[in-house]
Amino acid sequence: MTENMKCNEGQYVSLLMPGTERRKIFGLLEKPDFPAATTQASYKLYVCGRPGSGKTWARSRLAGREVCSEVSGEEAVSGIEANVIYWPMKISGKSILFRLELWEAGEWSVRRYDHILPACRDGVNGVLLCFSINDSQGWQELPRLLATSVQPGEKATVIPLATRTSESNGDWEASQADIKALEERCNVTVLRMPPPTACNHASSRPQHSADTLARGGDARSMLSQDGITDEIRAIEPILSAICLKLWQKEQELLMSIK
Repeated sequence: MTENMKCNEGQYVSLLMPGTERRKIFGLLEKPDFPAATTQASYKLYVCGRPGSGKTWARSRLAGREVCSEVSGEEAVSGIEANVIYWPMKISGKSILFRLELWEAGEWSVRRYDHILPACRDGVNGVLLCFSINDSQGWQELPRLLATSVQPGEKATVIPLATRTSESNGDWEASQADIKALEERCNVTVLRMPPPTACNHASSRPQHSADTLARGGDARSMLSQDGITDEIRAIEPILSAICLKLWQKEQELLMSIK
């Protein structure tokens, strides 16, 4: 068992807690040890969605916290909470270490204090829009939320993220065909958080890993499959897809100003 997460090129990035197979939780001012020659890319995301859509649950899992329940039981955010995620990828043969900041604001705090929302959105590169797949009103409002998630002057990409996907398709408010139609109509790719692998979900595997990056070309995670948990394998396609979307958006913006 190693304290580092091994990259396919033989490089090592210290992303696991020493002596464990769990991801290390980084603070805003912390960073892992990695080769100086590795390309770095930093992005800030604002995590939003309707109350009860699983924002805090999704953010916690993406940051490396393994949770048993899905969405239910999460505590309301007070003020602003932010997580830092480091994620290694290879895009078109280039090794990149991504640094993601995920910012979330409590609903009550946003309504009470005028500075909370601007602080979360300042310099944002992406909007992670969470919605519960079994919430009828949330699904109906999703097209409007997709259209209004980016404010004037922002050059952020919107990434819709579905939660409660472990429930049977019969409880979903949207069929696979409905989701596909939404993607085509709104020009987005809907990502789906996999069921929790902790506790009774230890054998779960993401069913969408094969097509999550299908539109991304030559892009893949640089994690080895040895000595990592089921949770890391489950989250890997989601984080990789988020990083790829942000990278592609940045390249588009760079090309537009040349």
